[in-house]
Parts: sequence; structure tokens; C-alpha cells
Amino acid sequence: MDDIALQKFSEKAKTHNYYLSPNVYLQSQNARYDASLWIAPNGKILDIAKMVYIAQNEKFYEQDYYTPSDELLVS
Repeated sequence: MDDIALQKFSEKAKTHNYYLSPNVYLQSQNARYDASLWIAPNGKILDIAKMVYIAQNEKFYEQDYYTPSDELLVS
């Protein structure tokens, strides 16, 4: 979470008073995720949504490099 790219997203959100939701390749605790961040206009990262269902098809091998999230939100 201390990556320079994430800091720049936070700075842009704050500078322009925008909410941002960039999709990022996130590495955390020896796992890699396809994740979307929710950044508030004050530059704070409010939430992270990690992909739960990872595709694995011929010529499309996402399970080889993404870890599925163990958090499934159901409403």
C-alpha cells in the first residue's frame, strides 16, 4: 500500500476532489490479487475489492498469477 503509484492516485484524488477506483495488481502477504481500490476525495483509500472468481481458460490463465479473494460479499 506504500507503492508510489498508489500514492500518486491518492494525490490526484485529493488535488481534483474526485473519487477514484483504479484497478491494480496488488501483492499482499505473498498473494497477488486483481483488485479495485476506492479512493476518497481526501486521498484516503477507503476500501479494496479483490476479484473472487478467477478465470482459467485456454490462452487465458489468470489462476496462474492471481489469488482469489477469500472475502465474498453478498447483499
